[in-house]
Amino acid sequence: MQRFTVQFATGLMLCGLAACTTQNYSVVNTPDGRVKTTESTSLTDTAAPSSIAIVRGRPDRPFEKLANLSVTVSKSSAFDNGPTRASVDRQLRAEAAKLKADAVIDVAYGPPRKSVLTWTKLEATGTAVRYRD
Repeated sequence: MQRFTVQFATGLMLCGLAACTTQNYSVVNTPDGRVKTTESTSLTDTAAPSSIAIVRGRPDRPFEKLANLSVTVSKSSAFDNGPTRASVDRQLRAEAAKLKADAVIDVAYGPPRKSVLTWTKLEATGTAVRYRD
């Protein structure tokens, strides 16, 4: 009985630690039709390149479209901080940085939603662009 109790407590502790993560999902659609989906799980958000601008509309200067971006940041447990626009922006910047973009334009945020596997998730879409000089 005591062995079962120790195993059960260890299992609960491991499940609790696994639930304390933030999950980020990204979908990148490139102009040539390729689709790339990435998933990253981390205990803390990493700093994204601050030089990439997040623009809700279209810029006044000419640009080259690199890819359509779609990201999701989820709150996986009651102990997590909920997803914010700032955390979604960090994920957009991280994906845009992989493409060597200057900005993410036409950014649109979805409403916070609950799902079967997450407490709350927040989604955003945008277009990664490189400015033409």
